[in-house]
This record gives sequence, structure tokens and C-alpha cells, in this order.
Amino acid sequence: MKAMKRIFLTLFFAVYCIVCFSQTWPKTTPAYYAMKKQADEYKVKYRGSVNASLRFGDPFVGRYGITIVNGISVGDYFSAGLGTGIFYYTQRYYKETWQIPIFLNFETNLSKGHKLTPYLDVNVGYSSLNSFFVAPSAGVKLDLDGKRALKFSLGYNYERYTGSLDKMYDTSEVVYKVPVLDEFGNQVYENGKPVYKEMIGNFVELNDVRKKLKGLVFSIGFQF
Repeated sequence: MKAMKRIFLTLFFAVYCIVCFSQTWPKTTPAYYAMKKQADEYKVKYRGSVNASLRFGDPFVGRYGITIVNGISVGDYFSAGLGTGIFYYTQRYYKETWQIPIFLNFETNLSKGHKLTPYLDVNVGYSSLNSFFVAPSAGVKLDLDGKRALKFSLGYNYERYTGSLDKMYDTSEVVYKVPVLDEFGNQVYENGKPVYKEMIGNFVELNDVRKKLKGLVFSIGFQF
């Protein structure tokens, strides 16, 4: 009986020592900090942003936009999310157009631990007007408090429409000069000058004239 009690007390003491040792030893060793650093590098947390953008460079169609992205970041370098917003188009020959995009956002930081952090990102998505678009960009983040930052970027936007965009806004018998485009949506030139055709009447479908939109995009955002 005494032998059993001695064995039981010995096992209990051994387990107690192991538990106490496991709670105190790792936090005081280089191995613990190395494991913690590695875990922090792949820590997953929420990441969101709100962005305002202006597209320019297209002679016929301008665009203003406000978007919001909700997603996750993995460590300090990579994040991905789902975005939506509103795009407002001002058109040289046609009435204004609104559309709602839905897109995937992928972003990677090129450094960490600095007040200014360079980054790359890309948006790939689809809009409410049957438009596929892709928009890669490069920019910098201005760190505010370690969690929030201001974003400034310059990128390229390409959109390809598969349906009718809008109608010409014309309530009078005014003659409009409309650019002549080839089958790929590019401006046709003759002797180095752009070719136009005259159109008279009401409501000419825009998709008969313009299928492809592209230009540079400047964006300002707030990341949280």
C-alpha cells in the first residue's frame, strides 16, 4: 500500500513539474521567440479599405469611382479581399452612366516596418453593365498608427464590354461626330488623323461605337 502511494505521489509530482515547466520555460528561451515570430508572420486578420479613384487618358470616356474592400491579411505582406462600389462615367458623346462593380483584390507589400511602404495590387472583376475589367497598380502607404494607413497609387485600367452600355443622349437634330473604330475597338486613322463619322437623330447605341475602355487610374484610399 505504501509502495502504491509512493508511486502515485511520484507520478503526480512529475506531471505537476512538467505542466509548470511547459508554462514558464518556452517564454524565456530563444526557441519560444523564434516560434512566436514565425507565427506572427503568418497571422491572419481582418483588413479593409475605402478608395476614391479617377481614370484619365481615354479621350472619350472618363470615370470617377468609390470602392470598398473587405478581406483578410496574412502576415505583413499579403492580403486579399472582395470589393464593390460605384463607378460614374462621363462620356464625350453620350449621357452619363453609373455601374456597380464586384471584384477580387489582391495586394502585396514590398517592405514592412517603415513609415512609407511600397505595395502592388490588382483588381479583377465584373460590373453591372456586362463589363469585365482588370486594374493593376503600384503605390505607397503612409502609416498612421500601425493599423491604419493612407494609400496613394497609380495604375492601369482595362475594361471590355460584352453588351450595350448606354444610349446617345440627343433630343434634337444635332449632327454628332463619332469616332470610327476597328473590330478591336481602336480608333481608325487616315494620314495620321483620326477618322470620324457623322450621325444624326435620336439614341444611337453606344455599343455600336465603343467596346473597349482603357486608361490610367489615380487612387487615394484609407486602409484599416
